[in-house]
Amino acid sequence: MSPHAVDTTTSDHLTDTVLLKRFGITANAFLPSEAPLQHLPDDYYAAWELLAHNLPALIRDGTLRCEVRSLDVLSTDHLKSEAEWRRAYVVLAFLAQGYIWGGDAPAQVLPPAITVPFLDVSEKLDLPPVLTYAASNLWNFSSRGSDFSNIEGLRCIHSFTGTEDESWFFMISVAMEAKAGYAIQTMMRAQEATEQSDYPVIIEALESLSVCIQEVGALLERMDEKCNPSVFFNQIRPFLAGSKNMRDAGLPNGVFYDEGDGRGSWRQLRGGSNGQSSLIQFFDTVLGVEHTTQGNSTPHSKAPLEAKTAQPSFHEEVLDYMPGPHRRFLQHIRRTTRIRELALLPAGSPEQDHLRNTYSTTVRTLCENMMDDVLISNPTWLPGSDLDKVVVQFGGDVVQAIQALKESRPEPTAAIERQLQELIKAFDACKAYCANRKDFLYPFARPERQSRDVLCSLYPQPVADTNHATKQLVTLSIEPAKSSGIETFRLGPHEVPRLFNGLWQLSSPAWGSGTADAQEEALVQLVTSGLTATDMADHYGDAELIYGDFRNKLIPELRDQVYAATKWCVFGPINRTVTSEWVLEAVKERSRRLGGRVELLQFHWHDYAAKEYLKILAELVIITKTHPDLVSSIGLCNFDSEHTREVCTYLLEKTGSVGIVSNQIQFSLFDSRPIHHMSAVCDKFGLKLLTYGSFCGGFLSDRWKGEGVPQIYSETAQLTPSQRKYFDMIKAWGSWQDFQSLLEVLSKISQNHDVSLTNVATRWVLQQPNVGAVIVGTRLGVSNRGGENLKAFSFQLDDGEMRAINDVALGVELERSFAMLSKLGDCGNEYRAMH
Repeated sequence: MSPHAVDTTTSDHLTDTVLLKRFGITANAFLPSEAPLQHLPDDYYAAWELLAHNLPALIRDGTLRCEVRSLDVLSTDHLKSEAEWRRAYVVLAFLAQGYIWGGDAPAQVLPPAITVPFLDVSEKLDLPPVLTYAASNLWNFSSRGSDFSNIEGLRCIHSFTGTEDESWFFMISVAMEAKAGYAIQTMMRAQEATEQSDYPVIIEALESLSVCIQEVGALLERMDEKCNPSVFFNQIRPFLAGSKNMRDAGLPNGVFYDEGDGRGSWRQLRGGSNGQSSLIQFFDTVLGVEHTTQGNSTPHSKAPLEAKTAQPSFHEEVLDYMPGPHRRFLQHIRRTTRIRELALLPAGSPEQDHLRNTYSTTVRTLCENMMDDVLISNPTWLPGSDLDKVVVQFGGDVVQAIQALKESRPEPTAAIERQLQELIKAFDACKAYCANRKDFLYPFARPERQSRDVLCSLYPQPVADTNHATKQLVTLSIEPAKSSGIETFRLGPHEVPRLFNGLWQLSSPAWGSGTADAQEEALVQLVTSGLTATDMADHYGDAELIYGDFRNKLIPELRDQVYAATKWCVFGPINRTVTSEWVLEAVKERSRRLGGRVELLQFHWHDYAAKEYLKILAELVIITKTHPDLVSSIGLCNFDSEHTREVCTYLLEKTGSVGIVSNQIQFSLFDSRPIHHMSAVCDKFGLKLLTYGSFCGGFLSDRWKGEGVPQIYSETAQLTPSQRKYFDMIKAWGSWQDFQSLLEVLSKISQNHDVSLTNVATRWVLQQPNVGAVIVGTRLGVSNRGGENLKAFSFQLDDGEMRAINDVALGVELERSFAMLSKLGDCGNEYRAMH
């Protein structure tokens, strides 16, 4: 059995030593424990070694291709040890790359003498047959001593140019890997410590990781010492190119890997890059900083958003360019890490506060070093290029990291203020860098805006609002649809559409990352189509800032027609007395982030036993009357029937009116709990339901008709967090075959009305009693299905169609619906079970 065929069913609770060994991790992180072989010991491979050691000269005099074509096809049977297989991979990768790019035009066909053994070796090592980071860095160095972090003692074994610049470029990364070796074992101990909530161990590990990130960053800052940017871009970089998306460079189909005897295949593969470093992804993954798993946008593309198809992110795709054990290690960490989850629990003890602050400091350190890396590497990227996508995704990662800082609610110390200012300074430097280069659009408007907002929130006095990154004199003049057939309803003092745009997907880059420009374009399209109401929350990443900036660019007449519904979510004890001033400050904070009035502020509370929520809601209702410029209406979020009734009764007694206008809850063909008790409460008090989950994360669509049961944590399935959540909902509701039967019924009805299956599922919810609007998740700046969703207003389900759907979804005697109520409890109960 290959040493790389690690059993992925292995327990996640193996000892650190055993676990790291099985995943190929050493004291030098992802480097081998000993320096790699500098030549293969068997003379059988002497011809390979000769060409590899003379590679720069052969490229310079133009004879490499002739020499390669004269080689015999050698067998890999003489390779014995792991080190020999790695050595063969390095040699063949450099020869292949030199052959393809070592001429006036790229070679479109790789000869059998390279192809045949390269494919064998790549399969053995679970790597693609191309120059990867493993070939150019991890397994391509010699060292004068055992300390691989001592860059002066390192030298690359092979290069394309033979220059010191190229060796230094590769060896900087080798030294960085070695420098971080201790951090992996430290963070593994921290992971284990989360099971017992061992705060001292976790805090010490995070502090150690911060130091490690700074040490690694300091090594990268030395890049210019011996690697001239001009040499890199003009001489070295061309040899690192892949064969993917290289039509303009002369590889329209990629490279044909000729296996001889008429066999072979075209392949389009990425070239080697530091983005394939497992270490860089380890830092993000262990801290819980998520990357896009599908649907990353190409923000400067001229294609409409509907045409931008979902695809794996750069970070997800480059996992396949890492050695198999390293890739599986990262997948293991992603599956098991709980450090962020524990760090962001509500404050309740000095240890918890210390952990939250330490975690925030570590994440900020990571962000600062990432920004420095962008400038040190002196990159260039074209609109729509792979690097452009990476930069956009990185911006989304920084938003996520700053969101973690915001949610940790740290003490506003001088140290945190200084770090935030340094981060903003780095954004300013990057903005200047982009301004001085043709066709460069500044990609970090979102994270800069998020960083400035946190700084303003924590330190309101010293921060001048005039320096806000998004204070622009731009005005968007757009006209919403006049007669689009959109159904509306009354919610407080406003008439709003029965479809809301939902921005919960901005709470994580797992749904995709878009630039500020792409997100604004998406909002323009939604408002133009008549979808003028949007739902968000204080913890949905930078959703309030995005929507606020967009709304404030609209002309005044249109601005008043655009509706903002946000939330105040209390997930833990408030540990304070409820006062009018405190509640007003909470309202002002959301109004500040939205840059104006909150049309609907929805309130979520963590524990019905803690009755402060009643007084808070009474204060909120009073504020709608005393400060209508700040907030128009109050609603609930995930309240059950009993406590919704309690709230309404209390408010009637205290304020003389019900005061609230809505309750936002889950409602779908799988989760029909609202029909049992909530509907009667809404009837009595005149409330409207705003429903989410009505698409079940996209499962209620033609896409899943006839499909098998998904492996929800499979890397190839690429399910979103929503889909993983709603897959559990489907399992609670019935079997996968039951689900397919429901899709079949919906599909037949959709054909009768010439609409999509999803439209039918939406229409079913819209026709339920007391439903005001369905909230449709919007992957802002990534994809836009607003036009398709509007078809839900183009038809009505008749009694027969409703009965046919109900018989499958609810049960003929409502047995399925009652079973869900029994399993889950009343509306919103699943969220309080989490606290």
